Amino acid sequence: MKNKLQKTILGVVVFLFMLPLFACNLFWITSEIDDFDAFLARLSRGEFTQSQSVVSQIEGFTPLINARFDFGMPFTEGQYTFAYIGGFNVIVSEYGTLYHSGNLAGFQITYDKFIFEQDALKGVRCVFNRLIVPANYTEIHILGNSILATNKEGKSDIFYRGNLIHSNLSTVQLFDRSTLLMGGRLYDLQLNSLTVGDNNQYTVVSGLDKLDFRIITNGELFGFANLYTNVVLSPQWQRASGFNEFGFSSVNLTDGQYVIIDTQGRVVVTEQNDKLPVRYDGEFITALDTIRSNLFGIFDSNFNEITSSRFSSIYRHKIWHGGIVIYNAPHISRRFYLIDNGFIPNEYIEIWAFENHFIGKNLDGRYSLYDKNLRIIKKEAQYIGFNGSVLTIRYGGGVYYYVKS
Repeated sequence: MKNKLQKTILGVVVFLFMLPLFACNLFWITSEIDDFDAFLARLSRGEFTQSQSVVSQIEGFTPLINARFDFGMPFTEGQYTFAYIGGFNVIVSEYGTLYHSGNLAGFQITYDKFIFEQDALKGVRCVFNRLIVPANYTEIHILGNSILATNKEGKSDIFYRGNLIHSNLSTVQLFDRSTLLMGGRLYDLQLNSLTVGDNNQYTVVSGLDKLDFRIITNGELFGFANLYTNVVLSPQWQRASGFNEFGFSSVNLTDGQYVIIDTQGRVVVTEQNDKLPVRYDGEFITALDTIRSNLFGIFDSNFNEITSSRFSSIYRHKIWHGGIVIYNAPHISRRFYLIDNGFIPNEYIEIWAFENHFIGKNLDGRYSLYDKNLRIIKKEAQYIGFNGSVLTIRYGGGVYYYVKS
């Protein structure tokens, strides 16, 4: 009885001692929330409104949030990113909502997760700060529901939907966004071996292409399997490339002939007049011209010449506002051309065409934004990027977000 009374008294004393700490912490949390609510009220009153002189009107876009952020990461994959404004680290959604992120701002959010640092090591949290992967790793890749994490000893762990499913793996490398390479073999993100067919007679030799197909082989010929490793086109070609975003692949028949096929395996473009087709978008063909010094050109679907120019290489072309953007990759630096609608200067080492605009990156790492008529909207920006829905512009010490209207 005496011991029980002593324990009760001790508990009361400890509670009374800790009460100010709890109260202080509660006050801090409440104060932090109140401060953020006050900030949101100031934001709604337009106290952080961006300067209209910084970025002029962008056709087809409106400000995601009509504010100038002191710092902000671009939107890439997923619906969220990090930014800093008004003294707060915030998470920004592509719908224009701000969330208070406390002290956990750090890296670009991928899907609904982000990598944070603690004591020089990395971990993963969801956008609402729930811990997914502890900060025990030097390198982390977020791949949808899978996470590949490597520690300082070079050993890797794989997490799936927040659960550790494989640990202490050696020589695991990220092959692409959907595929792991280990011991010379390809595996999916849950480390299932990528062999396919009723009797596992085919081996996967590529990651997912633009349409989520994988190239497979029987050791001699090549075919295709889908995302779920079901064989959709059995091996029948000497060579095969992944399907592009338009649903076409360049393959070699068993006699060596170059052709373009669709996702059903039907031949839609064949060789013609010593021109070997290597890419097709449903309207224009990129082909190797064997008569003209094995240089590449652009042709219509009947192999009529679109441009008399030939290029040392064309790693892709894109229809853009009635013209064709040609991405030319000589030995060192890339050069870009816009056919039928003017000329994109050679000074750009990278270019992205989207909607009715394009972005150019020059040799100094500065970005420029042009409209469809090649009129410049903004130049000498520190960064301009578009993820399919949100345009990010970093200029003059501020960050601005625009969304498709």
